[in-house]
Amino acid sequence: MLEPYDPVEQSYQRVAELHPWSLLLTGNQETLQAEDRCGGTIRKLSRHLPANHQHVKIARQRDRGADGRFIFDRDGKTEEASAQDFHGGFEKIAEQALSQRPVNVLMDITSLELDAILHIQHFFNQFDNINLYALYTSPNEYRDRDDYKLRLNEIAQPPGYISLRMDESSSYPHVFLLGFDNGRALRFFDLFDEWKDHEKYAIISDPPYVPAGVKTAREANSWIEILKPEQIFKISGFEPLRVCEKLRELYQSEGRLDIIPLGPKLMLLGATRFYFSLNEKERNNVRILYDFPQSTMGATSGVLKHYLFPCSGS
Repeated sequence: MLEPYDPVEQSYQRVAELHPWSLLLTGNQETLQAEDRCGGTIRKLSRHLPANHQHVKIARQRDRGADGRFIFDRDGKTEEASAQDFHGGFEKIAEQALSQRPVNVLMDITSLELDAILHIQHFFNQFDNINLYALYTSPNEYRDRDDYKLRLNEIAQPPGYISLRMDESSSYPHVFLLGFDNGRALRFFDLFDEWKDHEKYAIISDPPYVPAGVKTAREANSWIEILKPEQIFKISGFEPLRVCEKLRELYQSEGRLDIIPLGPKLMLLGATRFYFSLNEKERNNVRILYDFPQSTMGATSGVLKHYLFPCSGS
């Protein structure tokens, strides 16, 4: 489960002392690094990490949408890789840290993008003696939603995690993990207009740092009023295990599933935990659909708390 670290000014040292971290993984999107909870947190945290830890920044060339290459940066040394060769590029740039055992990895999901998180978890799933933790930093507040915009890319499946077995004419659940961005879900309805209302499900996040989170999410996603109560699930934004359990329940009911992760990053951890609990054959019956957003300016201010979620190891 997630462990909150508070008060925040003491939490940097507490997080750093949990393990002798050998590898710190962060995103490298410029607008996010300008936020206190991303770039600011990493700068303060790094002061308490072992002197020999490696910090790898991971970014995508988003001008090509879902097909953009990954760029890995470690102290100015860079590697590039396609999604299909993410593991090879990552292994080259982090070779020294990966040669140690155990490997203690801190993955900052606040700044990393969805497809990078998928690849990182998949990569470390193949090893023993790995301690992989996700770090999430909640902000003091969000900006007014009218003050910033997301640049949305083409809807697609993340390269490397593509299901080829989905039949649009068949009935199965399309599950939206919902946050607070107006209109994003509607783009999926336009693209998949054959989806029926009774096939749509909504999991609404309610993180403590968003006042009246469920109400805010409902207002941003007024389309859910067409759903029946049994198609809407309200889950705390800090309970990814409940997201995992609900997805498993819906998958088992039909043997197929679409996941559309539009909510907070901690919901995404529940989705990836469910996805990687399946064997390869079962994953072919689960499709992840995403719009690969880019923020055009920082969306938050301040730092409220840090949360850690164990993704593997002890």
